[in-house]
Amino acid sequence: MPIGKFLTTFSGRSASRWQTFHRHLKGTQLQLFAYHPVMDGTSNPTNVRKRAAGRTLRFTLLAFLITLGTGTLVVLSNRAQLVNGARSVQHPLSLPLPIAVTLIVLGGWGPGLAAIAVTAWDSGSPASRQ
Repeated sequence: MPIGKFLTTFSGRSASRWQTFHRHLKGTQLQLFAYHPVMDGTSNPTNVRKRAAGRTLRFTLLAFLITLGTGTLVVLSNRAQLVNGARSVQHPLSLPLPIAVTLIVLGGWGPGLAAIAVTAWDSGSPASRQ
């Protein structure tokens, strides 16, 4: 079957076509790639948008908090010179150099860590387990 005809056949919103396709792939490795929102009951556009907005908000807040939190700890410590443009505070926190460098690295990976955390959180939710 040509790929164009395949995509035309399975790109519609028909639940029965997707369910037939899914039943055909059941037990094969390709079953993991046969997903359509109709299969898990999330085909309601409002529900899909709300879940996407929730995931985006969780990711944004978590990435911001990881990045800001680790950076603030380093800036308020005696290792503030590691952060470009940071001035030393009057009463700095005592922070060993390896911990300061670890915090800077974690802050740099903040958005990636937030993405992993939100994905793990969503994969454990009841809506994605159906």
